[in-house]
Amino acid sequence: MEFNYIDRTKKITDDEIINDVLYVKNILLKKDKITSREYFQFSKFGKKAITNHFGSWNNLLERANIEKTRKYKHLSKEEIFILIEEIWLKLKKQPTIREFEEFTPHTKKIILNKFGKWSICLKEFVKWEENRSSNFDSFDFTIKHKTPREPSKSLRYDVLKRDNFKCVICGKSPVTNPNIELHIDHIIPYSCGGETIICNLQTLCSECNLGKSNKKD
Repeated sequence: MEFNYIDRTKKITDDEIINDVLYVKNILLKKDKITSREYFQFSKFGKKAITNHFGSWNNLLERANIEKTRKYKHLSKEEIFILIEEIWLKLKKQPTIREFEEFTPHTKKIILNKFGKWSICLKEFVKWEENRSSNFDSFDFTIKHKTPREPSKSLRYDVLKRDNFKCVICGKSPVTNPNIELHIDHIIPYSCGGETIICNLQTLCSECNLGKSNKKD
């Protein structure tokens, strides 16, 4: 008698994964775009399957003809440091690169392209903070803005519509909870030179806007 192994494991195809993503996006979420976080809340397949079949989430989106939810944007080192400072103050601890992606509309690609490693970025950030503190007295805080601090009603609506009338951090919405209050927040603070333009604005609920959204607390 011969003993031959038969592989009975079902082989997952690219089309099965793509169809599952489209099902979650179109049927369950009813959205034009979908993030990996949103997909994995309802998905049949895990992150390993996505990586094995497509290499990355963005590659999967391209194959499925779905518009990417995050686009690479050039940021200066100082702009990145300002974002890190905001996150650090919100979390009251040293943030991780995953938290950088979670609390900003940017991907870790910006960090890796600029610094190579997240640890190097954090070390340079600390030096930047120390240098800024030492030069505090001579620092020129006068910032000339091209836009007013408060967004217009039409701009507020455009931001809310883009973010699907939900907090971009926790996902809460007045649609499901009438007690939720949504705010329009500057990603790069207005006081630090951030302008009141749609790419620098995001929708936050009142709790997240006040830095109370750390789920690990």
